[in-house]
Amino acid sequence: TNFRVLLITIEVDYFHMEIEVFGFPESILLGSGTQLFDLIAECLANFMVRLNVKDLLLTLEFTFSFHCKQEELAYAILT
Repeated sequence: TNFRVLLITIEVDYFHMEIEVFGFPESILLGSGTQLFDLIAECLANFMVRLNVKDLLLTLEFTFSFHCKQEELAYAILT
C-alpha cells in the first residue's frame, strides 16, 4: 500500500502540483496505529524539507482509506 503527499499551488492563471509517493512497509501495516501515523508524519516532514516549505503555514488535508470502525464523528479505531 502506498500513500501520496501533494503540494498544490493555485493562483489566478497558474496551477502547479508537486507529488511524492511513499510506501508502507508490511511491518507498519501490521503494526500499531501509532507506528502508522508516525511514519506518515515523518514522510510529510521530509516532503516539506525537500520542497523548502517546512517553515510555511500550510493548510493540511488528509484522506484516510484504512479499514476502521467509526465510534464517533471524529474518532475511529483501526481494524
